[in-house]
Amino acid sequence: MVYLWTMISIYYWTTSTSVLIVFVADVISADMLPACHPEDYKYSFTECDESGGRWRVSVPNTPNTCTGGAPNPATRVDKCYTSCDFGHYFNSSRLSCEKCRPGYYSLGGGIRIESFNRTSLPAGFHITTGTINTSSGSCTGWRIATNYLESQSNSTSDGCVSKLSYTVRIVKKGKLSFRYQYSIPDDLANAILFTFQYHNYDESGGTDRQFDQTSDSKFPAITDEQQKWRDIQINLLTPGLYVFIWRSVLIGRSRGYFPSTVGFRSSSAAASSAWFGSRSGGSPHSDTGVIRIKNIFVDGVAYASECSPCEPGTYSPASGAASCTPCPPNTANPERAATECLPCSSTDKYSLKGSTHCISRPFCGRNDYYSIESECDLVLHKKTVEYKWIEPKICHDVNNVLPKTNTTDCTESSSSTTDNELSTQSCNLGQELSDDRKLCQFCGNNQYRDQTMSKCQTCPPSTTPHYSLLYNIWYPLPQFMTTECIHIVDNLDVECDDSELSSWLSNPYIKHYIRTGPSTELGAYLFLTLTVPGFRRPNGGQIQFKFQLDCEPDDSCFFMFLETRHTSGGNKPQQSNIIKEWDHKTTGIQSYRYGIDRNISVAFSWVFQRNYSFQSNAKIFEIQVTDILANSAIKCNPCPHSNHAYCIPCPIGQYMDTGDDSNSNNNNITDRLHKSEPMMARSRNRLQTKVLEKCKQCPPNRIINSSIAFPIGSTNSCIDCGLGLKDYKGISCYSDCHLNIDGDSFDLSQVRQPLLHRGGRLFTANGVQYYHIFNITLCGQPDLKSICINNVTSFESSSSSSSTTTSSSDSSVESTDGSAEPEEYAIRSMICRSTIIPDRDQTYSSQSVSLGDQLVGITRSTQYQNITVHPEFQSTNSDIHFYYSTPVPTNACPSGRRLTLTLRCAPELDQNLTIRTPNACPDGTCDGCTFHLLVKTKTAAACRLCRPEDYETVVGECLDGVQQIHLVNPKGCIISTATTTTDPDSTPTVQTRHCSVIPRQVQLGIALFSAVGVLLMVLVFHFWKKNRSLEYKYCKLVEGSDKSTGAECCVDDDDEDEEDDNDDNDNDDQVIIHPKKKLPKDVYEEGYETIQLTKHSDRNNTNII
Repeated sequence: MVYLWTMISIYYWTTSTSVLIVFVADVISADMLPACHPEDYKYSFTECDESGGRWRVSVPNTPNTCTGGAPNPATRVDKCYTSCDFGHYFNSSRLSCEKCRPGYYSLGGGIRIESFNRTSLPAGFHITTGTINTSSGSCTGWRIATNYLESQSNSTSDGCVSKLSYTVRIVKKGKLSFRYQYSIPDDLANAILFTFQYHNYDESGGTDRQFDQTSDSKFPAITDEQQKWRDIQINLLTPGLYVFIWRSVLIGRSRGYFPSTVGFRSSSAAASSAWFGSRSGGSPHSDTGVIRIKNIFVDGVAYASECSPCEPGTYSPASGAASCTPCPPNTANPERAATECLPCSSTDKYSLKGSTHCISRPFCGRNDYYSIESECDLVLHKKTVEYKWIEPKICHDVNNVLPKTNTTDCTESSSSTTDNELSTQSCNLGQELSDDRKLCQFCGNNQYRDQTMSKCQTCPPSTTPHYSLLYNIWYPLPQFMTTECIHIVDNLDVECDDSELSSWLSNPYIKHYIRTGPSTELGAYLFLTLTVPGFRRPNGGQIQFKFQLDCEPDDSCFFMFLETRHTSGGNKPQQSNIIKEWDHKTTGIQSYRYGIDRNISVAFSWVFQRNYSFQSNAKIFEIQVTDILANSAIKCNPCPHSNHAYCIPCPIGQYMDTGDDSNSNNNNITDRLHKSEPMMARSRNRLQTKVLEKCKQCPPNRIINSSIAFPIGSTNSCIDCGLGLKDYKGISCYSDCHLNIDGDSFDLSQVRQPLLHRGGRLFTANGVQYYHIFNITLCGQPDLKSICINNVTSFESSSSSSSTTTSSSDSSVESTDGSAEPEEYAIRSMICRSTIIPDRDQTYSSQSVSLGDQLVGITRSTQYQNITVHPEFQSTNSDIHFYYSTPVPTNACPSGRRLTLTLRCAPELDQNLTIRTPNACPDGTCDGCTFHLLVKTKTAAACRLCRPEDYETVVGECLDGVQQIHLVNPKGCIISTATTTTDPDSTPTVQTRHCSVIPRQVQLGIALFSAVGVLLMVLVFHFWKKNRSLEYKYCKLVEGSDKSTGAECCVDDDDEDEEDDNDDNDNDDQVIIHPKKKLPKDVYEEGYETIQLTKHSDRNNTNII
């Protein structure tokens, strides 16, 4: 016990001694430090207090360098934040804003970030990266480059979400701006989504419940021109603590909804591969999506405590500069904080704009000068040839390569030109000088200009303008053409240092070709671009050009021809391809021709690169584009098909009727017309009237073939509509919502259109929800299209009259067709698909794409025009299959996108319809090109309409001569709710017919009684006639027996004639009454007497009784 206490006492004494020794050492070391002087202190400000002010206090510049001293007392500042103007800084000693001295600059209350340190982010920036797919590979997210921040997509980071945030306090009304590039890859599995949001925490009480955004900034649009940067600027109206967030999301599961977009986008280590992909195969290289941000500027922040020195290559000659000025050409400055730039030696040195050092001038060569020929002297037959340097001149003429002025022989053909020839040589064919003779302008409609004319003229009758863009006069730079110089630095495309050094030069003295500039940087890409707005024919046109490469033997140079196609999307996405490449081995003037297969907006670029010699160059002599959508006619051609003398086209949807497919007959018709009326004497109105008389509409269910520019004759001009479709004015095919398939009738109008189908919910790593939605139109006239709003436009709003109802099964959605007018960026087609991003009070739609521009056919067959229904939807033979097509090809879908919609009758449904996708393809597509949907409905849209034989009939009572027949208990069909006036194929369930109030049995009895009565009347008349005949005979007997009485028979002539006829016919027997014998008296009294008649066989021997 004593031993333990002794040990504790020793330990305690030892520890206390150590602490004491350390304390004494600190005191001794502090006493040895020098006393602080005023220059050893700097001013700092405390946090803002409750009274809205703060204190300025003195703190040492460096800790533990001095001690004691007399620091300045604390000073009260009534404002929490102070901001200065551009070119000023805040002097904390004087508590006022002062100008920067020469050689320095200040943004005042602004921050500009133009370069980044690869090892660390600027103050206020922070990057967080995560993934929603645990099975995916590495997720790189945002990375730091020299002059920008970049985020890329790749196939190993499905579901990668990376957030770049910047926090800064805004003390006054200001703004934030930045530049960006945004491209989507050809491989849609690497599709990347770019969003931008900002938030003022002071306004929301320190919460992030609501982010501020605009429709233009929340979802930045795809950069619509290759390698171009776009600017976004946000006005910050309220001071506060702001956080700005740039977010990139790789949605690998969303393949198929992105349109074909920008090519060339890559971050390969090789600069040429980064821009132009694989040069061996000539295919575009855009395997990754890229987002880049640079030039971030914030205005409205607190003061700058000091001015920044000007960087090398810039200077600031005066005080109060807000920015530094780049050094002019042929001057340089290698130091910081310069007030001027030093000139280069004019003999052997030069520099470009903003240079830090002067560089040696290259030796001059034949690529640095040009020649000018004077007019021919008609007396001496001589002309002067003068040589001049190409400006700006940077080469050093050590070897005196510039030729001297000399004279050469000339002929009269090269004599002075007239005004007409001058006008002809000033503009390309198809153009003419404007009224002020300063610019060239295209000819008017139906006008042309060839090489023999100075002004445009109207094409004569029986001809048609041949529209062709022909460029062989290059000064000034022709319309639709631009030049650009791009240099690759750290895989970033930047413009060349000096804009005065043109990449391609057009000289007023040398107009017959355009050439690359001799002074541009080595290794730069020199672009000459022609933008074609479109073509006059559905199948596009053709481009042909002549060029020449002049590459020095020790140089490595190449020349490329590129095509950039613009597709029909709201964001104007583009797709670029390398068409052809040439290298230093190409010599002489070359010609190349290329065809465009459809009518689209396209840009053609000629790109030249040299790497070691300034003497290497490229020349282009002529470019010609046929059938361009511009009034650039260079000649007038005879009308298409020489068997016609008229060029006035038929109205849309009609063709020229030849009357006979025989060319000889057509020629005879034309000859007769020409003989009867001279061509040049015809008036335009009479021609048009004659043409319209020959214009015919295609037969029913046939339309004009749109691929034929001048349709003539029904055989080639008219094509059949698809199964189940009708023609619309001979222009397009459509379904009128009434189908008749194999004798079964269907009423598609029973389903309200458009149909909306919403896919399953998807979520990003930070919980942001999105889903896909299909907008479907089944039938109706061609102008009835579904609308998919694009590029972040409000999808649901209180101002919209449309209403949506989500069904409980199969994620079905039905919608009325009362949507608001489409916004600036929208896609109109029969079926389209969008990505929907709900954001609290609003819903946004982006990346819309057309899945069915046209309805191809409606049939029960599971395959139609190389489109096959998904196997899951082929189980029922009674299904109706709709086939849609979008024929625009993409890199991923060379045949375009296609969609099958299966309509199935399902009487057991509780609701009108449900929509679903195949179980094997939850997003509706398994390959990104063909989509499949199944629509189940209990309406007449899929269940056949009842026919008369499907009903039992119940005959009603006859009322007022009308009787109703009720059709009841239909078997295997449904009754249409449409009336017979709107649906000719439907069978009404109640029919009427005329009837009588007398029963049928009574009607039969009356008819029988009437027939018997008529028969009796005929018999009475017959016997009456017989009685008259006997009476006449008797009268004759009486008359013959007693002629003294003078009695005569009074009978009708008809009876007498008949009796006479009878007498003539009695050839064998005659009865004769004796004329002398008197009849007894009782005969007269009683009216008759019995007489015995004796038959005699001989007419000549008569027995008299």
